[in-house]
Amino acid sequence: MTRLSVLNASDMPAARRVWEACFPDDESAFIDYYFQKRTRPEWILGAFSGEKLIGTVHMLPHTVTFFGVEKSVGFVAGVATLPEERGRGVAGNMLNASFEIMRERGFSATMLKPFSQGLARYYEGFGYKPFAHVDVYELTLNGLSGVAPAQTHAPGAGELLKIYNAFAAGLSGMRVRAQKEMELLLEELTTYESALLCDGISYAACDIGGGGAHAFELAGENPLPLLRALCEKYGRVRAHVRAGQTLVPRKSFTREVFNMLKVLDDRAFAAGLPKSVETLFARDAAVFSLEMY
Repeated sequence: MTRLSVLNASDMPAARRVWEACFPDDESAFIDYYFQKRTRPEWILGAFSGEKLIGTVHMLPHTVTFFGVEKSVGFVAGVATLPEERGRGVAGNMLNASFEIMRERGFSATMLKPFSQGLARYYEGFGYKPFAHVDVYELTLNGLSGVAPAQTHAPGAGELLKIYNAFAAGLSGMRVRAQKEMELLLEELTTYESALLCDGISYAACDIGGGGAHAFELAGENPLPLLRALCEKYGRVRAHVRAGQTLVPRKSFTREVFNMLKVLDDRAFAAGLPKSVETLFARDAAVFSLEMY
């Protein structure tokens, strides 16, 4: 029989082993960083078969702004079941239990990032709804021939935060960040092959691989000069922007679900919102998110 329990410090080596087994593409340096800086045992719900940890759900506390009102949100990440234990409903049981834990901790909603459209459909079965869509552009130099490349420099955490805050103003679904979060972003980028370009008004944080760059965090007034500079260096760039925000006129794109949200406490989540909860899920709302965990 499977037992569900919030972890303690002595369980963390086993939690790391579950992560390594379930996410084998993650670099060891990133996993070190994540378990040291991004999560804590009290934020992880574990599934145990006897004394063996066979699955985890991470519940990371975030503050997110919706229509100008800050809400406490539990960001679900690291939903994982050991390969040999799958097919028995372990992940679903953990998710359902995590909702109760997050309610008890005062979270009015929970968010997550589905890493495929199939996973998005899976999470819809647990009450999550897509709320942040992105338009994904595949860019090369040919498509940016009329754009001058940015003059870039290595930014500090304070500069990144200033750009992020200006970019987030007026958007719904954006996490409230402090300088510590930007320091963590800079540290994260040292754990895998990456690039960070900044020109003072925009920044692009990218992972590198597969013959190009993926701009997984793109913020600022005009990111095209940064993307041109990335194309010059890496040849091809995959970049996403808020659905409906034209990045390159007449350039084709694909629309994807980026983040999903489940309301845990209807009254607490709706308190102070100038619009209905249903409006939050409209694709044409000014809703965006950059959070991946």
